[in-house]
Amino acid sequence: MKYEKDLSVIIPFVGEFPQILFTIQAISQNIAESDINYEIIAINNYCEEAKEQAKTSANQALNKFVSAYNLKIKSGEEILSDVYQLHKDVKSTYEDKSGESVKACAKINPWLEYLEVSDKLSHWEAKRQACKIAKGKHLLFVDGHTVAAAGSIPGMFAHYDEGDYHKKGSMHLPLTYKILESHRLIYKLKCENNFYGYSFTGFRDEEHPYEVPVMSTCGMMISKEIYDKIGGWPKHMTMYGGGENYINYTLAVMGYKKWIYPHGTLFHHGAGRDYHWTYDGMLINRLIAHYLFGGKDKLLKFANSSKGRPEVIERMVNDVLNKQKEHRNIIKAGQKLEIDTWLEQWN
Repeated sequence: MKYEKDLSVIIPFVGEFPQILFTIQAISQNIAESDINYEIIAINNYCEEAKEQAKTSANQALNKFVSAYNLKIKSGEEILSDVYQLHKDVKSTYEDKSGESVKACAKINPWLEYLEVSDKLSHWEAKRQACKIAKGKHLLFVDGHTVAAAGSIPGMFAHYDEGDYHKKGSMHLPLTYKILESHRLIYKLKCENNFYGYSFTGFRDEEHPYEVPVMSTCGMMISKEIYDKIGGWPKHMTMYGGGENYINYTLAVMGYKKWIYPHGTLFHHGAGRDYHWTYDGMLINRLIAHYLFGGKDKLLKFANSSKGRPEVIERMVNDVLNKQKEHRNIIKAGQKLEIDTWLEQWN
């Protein structure tokens, strides 16, 4: 298959003003001096749910300020003036300044594509929609609050594209948790209580890319061919959680590997966001992931080990079985081994 681009960089965002602009510029500059024919797809996931979350947070902050204000310090008119100004400030938190700015930037930068996914708050759905229009033979996923060290992306691309890596799995940049940290991190396996997860561990420096069992999808490069073979990002996922469980363990059962590119770094801004996750949303995502890589058996075992009202979890399980059957069949048809067989090999 002939692709129009070498690389599609996919960056979902909700708010995150102004760091999303710095991330896009930094990623572009990281690649621009190379001979990679690239595009950046910035997906604005601002929606009613995100707006309502921001309004609630802003009004809570405003009410806290008003209730704590010492009324003896200023006159009533001065207090009202201060409150009015504060309300203008917090109101800006739920205006879509990021979307407006990125959309305007896309009009003057031919390498930047602006996309809106506004039907629901979902990091994974934003990525899924971007992959549908991506023109690159390889995909790179990064978050809207990251900066890649100089040469990181071209270096990883060269290793991934010119070797056999792009035929056999994904490649990942090590991360820092905070933007000004130098201590690099990767993931390690953490599977317990019927939950197939991961946790941070220290980066191991080596001369050549090395294989790991699991890794973050922030800084993940994967060929469009492999992405399509696993069925892409699942439909019906909510904002947070589950996506990395899905991609790591689905790649595993389908015989694909993950490598760390040791000569790069993705600096990550670990801080609060302009939206928040919910337990129910995270749980449904994780249920979807366990069903897709492990079938009904792993779905039920994880569901039975999860906290929550039994009747609610039962409804979630039935919803997953109804909506994810087609995707599960894609994975099952290409499956090379069972998840626990793969896990034993790593343990």
